[in-house]
Amino acid sequence: MNRFLTAWKQRSATLAEARQAAFKPSVWLLVPIFLLVFLIAQLASLIVAVPAVLPDVLQHGPEAIDQALNGPKLWVSLFATIPVTAVFIFYMKRIERRSYLSMGFTRGGTAKRYLQGLGWGFAMCIAALGIAWALGGMRFEGFTGQIPWGMLLLLFVGFLFQGMSEEVVCRSFLMVSAANRAPLWIAVALNSLIFAAMHLANSGVTFFSFANLVLYGVFASFYFLRTDNVWGIAALHTAWNFTQGSVLGVEVSGHAIQDRLMHFGATDAPDVLSGGKFGLEGGVATTIVYLAGILILVFWPDRQQQAEKKDS
Repeated sequence: MNRFLTAWKQRSATLAEARQAAFKPSVWLLVPIFLLVFLIAQLASLIVAVPAVLPDVLQHGPEAIDQALNGPKLWVSLFATIPVTAVFIFYMKRIERRSYLSMGFTRGGTAKRYLQGLGWGFAMCIAALGIAWALGGMRFEGFTGQIPWGMLLLLFVGFLFQGMSEEVVCRSFLMVSAANRAPLWIAVALNSLIFAAMHLANSGVTFFSFANLVLYGVFASFYFLRTDNVWGIAALHTAWNFTQGSVLGVEVSGHAIQDRLMHFGATDAPDVLSGGKFGLEGGVATTIVYLAGILILVFWPDRQQQAEKKDS
C-alpha cells in the first residue's frame, strides 16, 4: 500500500504546491491547531444557525436548538457548514500561506470531476443498501405520501456545502498539511481518525460504525490523492449523504431525515447487517463497499501510468 501512496505523492501537483507553504506545522502541533480552528469554526457556524432557530428557542428553551437543527430545520445545519469551510480556508491562506491549488481546488475539468463524484457516491450508496437488503438487514417501507420536492432540493444544495466542508477540513487541511512534515500514510491515518472522532457524539454510534468512518476517511483520502483534487470526493460525499437520507430515508450517521423520497428501515436482524440507529454506515454492507472502493482506487489501471509506460 505504501508503494501506491509514494507514487501518488510524487505525481501530486496538490501536495507539491502545498510544500511551498510559508508555515508547515509538525503533526504534533497540527492537532492542537486543528482543535483551535475547529472551535472557532463551530462558533461561526452557531452564529449563522441560531437566528434561524431563535423562535424555537424562545418557545421551548435552549434544548430546542439541537432538536430543530437535527429535525425539521436540518437544512439550516447543512448551510451552517459554509462558515466552517470559510474559517479553515482562511487559516490555510493567511496562516500557512497555502494556495487554493494546494487545497485541491484545481482548475480545468471541474464540472466533469464533480459529476463523476456525484455518480460514484450515488452508486456506492445504492450498492450498500442492496447488500444490506440482500443480507436481510433492511426492508423497503414505502414511498413518502406527499413528496416534498422543494425541501429535497434545498437539502441537496445544503448537502453540497456540507460534503465540501468535511472534505476541506479533513483532506484539504489535515491530510495535506500533515503530509508536509510526515509520511503520507501518517497523514492519511491522522485525518481518517479525526474524521471518525468528529462523529462520536452522533446518535447510535458504535465501535463498528466508528471503524467504518475511519475506513471512509481512508477511502476519501485515496480518492483525493488519486484524482489530485477535492472536487470529486466532495461531490461523492454529498451524493452519499443525500441518497442515503433524502432519497432512501435511512439515517445519516445517526441523523434521521424527515423529508425523503422513500423509506428503508432496519429489520429485526442484528445491527451489524443494517447499521442500526446509525444508518447504513454502521453496518457490514458499508464496510464491503468502502473496502471495494479502496481496492479499485489502488489497483484500477491509471491512465497516466499507462501513458508513461508506453512512452518509456
